Amino acid sequence: MQIRQMTQEDVNAAVELTSRENWLSENYDVFQAFLFHDPKGCFIAEKNQEPVGICIATPYTHSGFIGELIVSEEHRRQGIGSRLLVSAIDYLKSRGISSIYLDAVPEAVPLYERLGFHRVCRSLRFHGRLEGQENEQVRAMRKWDLDRVCALDRYTFGDDRHFFLKWISFIGPDFAKVFTKNKTIIGYITGRYIKNGVSVGPWIIPPDINPEKLLLSLAIETLDEILHLGVLESNEKSIRLLQSLGLQEKDHFSIRMAWGKETTLGTSHNCFAIGSPAKG
Repeated sequence: MQIRQMTQEDVNAAVELTSRENWLSENYDVFQAFLFHDPKGCFIAEKNQEPVGICIATPYTHSGFIGELIVSEEHRRQGIGSRLLVSAIDYLKSRGISSIYLDAVPEAVPLYERLGFHRVCRSLRFHGRLEGQENEQVRAMRKWDLDRVCALDRYTFGDDRHFFLKWISFIGPDFAKVFTKNKTIIGYITGRYIKNGVSVGPWIIPPDINPEKLLLSLAIETLDEILHLGVLESNEKSIRLLQSLGLQEKDHFSIRMAWGKETTLGTSHNCFAIGSPAKG
């Protein structure tokens, strides 16, 4: 068994592995984005020249995320997942990353704890349909808004993820919205189509500025598709808001875990929805 860097030729295999796990938000475009962002952080495990596992390490400036860790069912309990995980951790450390984050399924938490990670909070999932509403303070995100949106995100989220913000605004332009006050952008929301609806996030706005206006404006574009959002349990206002709008919490959840010097990335109360478990 060998672990190597993923290439363009491996993207279909990565999509197939996630499809077997019924991960609905991962598709060809997602893995293309990971490869474009940093191919050295994309790992694939091979056994007898067959792809049997994947893992993605996403470095930002000071922090990084690990996600998409999958081993095919018939090759589990052979240490492949642990080797992929260690490869991802070692790569981020080699980049000078001082804090690493991931969303763990509950049964995998002991493994991550043995590697020095600790629990931050639960990472919840909500879904449902919403009737859209227009608002005069919300408008479509324009190309020239991106610098301001990325600066706002960097300040609120805590690191620079401009690559993925520009990517998601490009593949989901109808869902990219900004909230303005006195002609200044103070919040934004993005989304993209997935297999069973629309994945929403990141969604960033001050909690005292009626954050639902952004979400309901995005809902206009969804044509009654199901919305899917990830929310950190620490953002109680976001959870109450989604519940008040009639969205349902899914039965399954993951555990946000962190390793390193800082463990508060993305925990601002202005972060109403995460982008994804693999990107924050």
